[in-house]
Amino acid sequence: MEEIKYGRKTVRIPQGWHELSTRQLLTLARLASRGLSVQSVKLLFALHVIGACVLRAKGDGSFVLLKDGRRFTLSLLECSILASKFDYLFTEVKADNGNVSLQLIPKFVAAPYDRIGRLHGPGDFFDRLTYYQFMFLMFYESRLDKDPKAVNSLLACLWHSGREFDSANVERDSRRISRLNPYKQMLMLWYYVGCKDALHKRYPRIFGGDGSGSSGNIFEDQMRVVDALAGGDMTKKDLVRKGYLYDALISMDESIRRNEEMEEAMNKHK
Repeated sequence: MEEIKYGRKTVRIPQGWHELSTRQLLTLARLASRGLSVQSVKLLFALHVIGACVLRAKGDGSFVLLKDGRRFTLSLLECSILASKFDYLFTEVKADNGNVSLQLIPKFVAAPYDRIGRLHGPGDFFDRLTYYQFMFLMFYESRLDKDPKAVNSLLACLWHSGREFDSANVERDSRRISRLNPYKQMLMLWYYVGCKDALHKRYPRIFGGDGSGSSGNIFEDQMRVVDALAGGDMTKKDLVRKGYLYDALISMDESIRRNEEMEEAMNKHK
């Protein structure tokens, strides 16, 4: 957190996605859905974070604000500086045509909700996720382009009823999620996006390929992974599916690393 003084008041400014509270993220979700400019989102979010509301705008571009019952004025330059504290919310994205734009890309991995009603959450950074859940996550993600409503089923693989995930309950749980506040749903999806991106960066050997080895059938590909992790032993496959995602990823990553070292050693002796 960064401390900034405005008048006699000291406010704390989050310096990254990981320092934003769930309440702040909800406000950001509301602002992001209003079609505002990047600068407007950053400034309005900054004012929310410091707990100030706009009373009026002056002709010179400054704003009269109210905070804790006291009025104070921010100049146009001060507003710009304050908004710049949240530059990290937006990332430069290059389109296929070469155009570069700023897009809000979530980069947090702390679960915004540990539980929602009867639904149990996945923990921070997929901490409680099993490989079985991950298989279904990949399946529903593959359906998003053709069926946007599949996003509720995807989220139901993360927030699920019962102590343990059961694929038979996905559709029922997805209906529960569909009735949630849309901004809560957005936060849940942001969490998934942030965790997935961080996961790809943590395990580049696993997620860095071009997908050329894929059969096009998500479950077939995942079952092949399960078979490999179980060493072809049918009695161990259920243990792999019920095991935690990170245990599977570490095993896969280590296996790929050993294969890379072996190939490197063989190439040196050619």
